[in-house]
Amino acid sequence: MRIQKFVALFVFLLMPSLVAAQFKPVAAPIPSFKEVTGPGSLFPALQRLPADEDLAHFNYIVKEFFVSGTAQGKSGVGPLEGLPMRKMILMGTSASAALLTAYLPAHLSYRTAGLQPIFDGFLPTSIGGESPIMKVDVPLILMPTMTEIVAGAATGNRYRRPDGDTIGDQFRIYEVAGLAHNDSRINPVYDPDPCKYPVSRFPQGMGLSAGLERLIQWVDKGKVPPRATYVVVDNDLKNDGSVLALDANGNPKGGVRNTYVDVPVNRYVSPNETKLPPISNPSPLTAAASVELFCSIAGYEMPLNPQQLKALYKSKKDYQSKVEQRANQLIKEGWLSPAYKDLILGDAAKVTLP
Repeated sequence: MRIQKFVALFVFLLMPSLVAAQFKPVAAPIPSFKEVTGPGSLFPALQRLPADEDLAHFNYIVKEFFVSGTAQGKSGVGPLEGLPMRKMILMGTSASAALLTAYLPAHLSYRTAGLQPIFDGFLPTSIGGESPIMKVDVPLILMPTMTEIVAGAATGNRYRRPDGDTIGDQFRIYEVAGLAHNDSRINPVYDPDPCKYPVSRFPQGMGLSAGLERLIQWVDKGKVPPRATYVVVDNDLKNDGSVLALDANGNPKGGVRNTYVDVPVNRYVSPNETKLPPISNPSPLTAAASVELFCSIAGYEMPLNPQQLKALYKSKKDYQSKVEQRANQLIKEGWLSPAYKDLILGDAAKVTLP
């Protein structure tokens, strides 16, 4: 089924502080827009999907805009003019997720001309923090990565708050096991690899699409998404050197599951570190002074040893079969977009077993 009237808008907000007393709703001012040309920088993982990919049974348009003001259009104004839009989602990742959360008080104040919410849902990703995200009157799915989980472990991961289903608290936290803050698989900053450990090839888009699909269904069809367990934090460094509770293969327990941690050939760890001495030829896309930052927000992967692999899989064929079986199960459960199955099977085909 292909429905042409759903637009998911991925926006970077350049916005002054907007806080109205007691969130009294008022019609929002008309914004100005500037479309960003060239490769997107805010959500590159989704760009690997074909332009006509029917993600979550909806054709959606992925665009990035610099927005001044609030996201409300009018005839002849704005990038959404002429699009048959039914719903609109605001997504931000990392720094833009911080701006998304800063916008939430304004969301409760500024409305369409009919005093309806401007955005129908929110998806902040790669963000944690020292306090829970505020409650709003539309669905919101928060997706911290292992980077934020590890960083917040010592203080109790204070961004966590109970999931909710009622109007005014439609909320989920999805923590994807194995997912790091930055997408070192496709980000050219990591070519050549400047980090101490081999940067993770975990597909970030695959992980984040689980939240996007659930949010689309929640916003557009009222389909309440399932709850997921948190990635388990034990703060026990003596046991395995990690603040996370790890399984027998060294991958995190709990969280939203995927084939990379459930049918593993690697263990996935966050954060990474800078290689010392620094490499002599870092990517020209980043200054040498930024290498430390980029490694700190990347994950890394370490191959399981031959004994572990032999215990898990009889042969490469057995391994590939288990990957496909698990992928099919996750697709059926709604945790994996079918758009990523070929990528997963392609990765499995490249694996060499002892």
